[in-house]
Amino acid sequence: MTCTRTVYIVDDDAIVRRSCATLVQNAGHAPHPFASGEDFVEALDYLDDGCVLLDVHMPGLSGLDVQDRLTDRGSDMPVIIMTGESDIPTAVRAIKQGAMHFIEKPFADDHLLETITAAFEQLDLRLAHGTRRREAMHKIDTLTRREQEVMNGVASGRANKVIAREIGISVRTVEMHRGNIMRKLGIHSTGEVLKIILDAGMGLDALPRRPIG
Repeated sequence: MTCTRTVYIVDDDAIVRRSCATLVQNAGHAPHPFASGEDFVEALDYLDDGCVLLDVHMPGLSGLDVQDRLTDRGSDMPVIIMTGESDIPTAVRAIKQGAMHFIEKPFADDHLLETITAAFEQLDLRLAHGTRRREAMHKIDTLTRREQEVMNGVASGRANKVIAREIGISVRTVEMHRGNIMRKLGIHSTGEVLKIILDAGMGLDALPRRPIG
């Protein structure tokens, strides 16, 4: 059974909106058309995750403007730019700013559907990554600041005595903190510590390293 996914169609051309909506619906997805960039942006807070078919050239908010709004909100929704031949340089700019792909009007139905399928695959990856990141950040937040300092040293592969010297505590206290870190994070190895840091989207330098005054 095919899972119904939402495709947001943002285009000021009513004919394009109707054509895309029919194609999307016949493919088993749920089309949600918008006649302007402004209408789409105003509705963003109430929309489920999906992919966006976005016309690059519209009065008011252009496709690039809408893309900027999505970026500002940290949206995971993949953007497919729809463009006419004269707008291809703008579409290329949109790709550089994070759009997934662009398709030139008039486009073949099969090509559009293949692009939408790829967009949903990318959306699933982004959502899974976001879930891992939130879970990892939540785990790190359960640690005290001192434990986070020790966690940094552990993930960097430094010995207990080096960590102790760097942050001004005893080796025995480092060992105690290491045990607390493993218990709170539910892990058993240094490699798992590093994975949690990377899943959280944090470099090692993002964790506190200097002694606390």
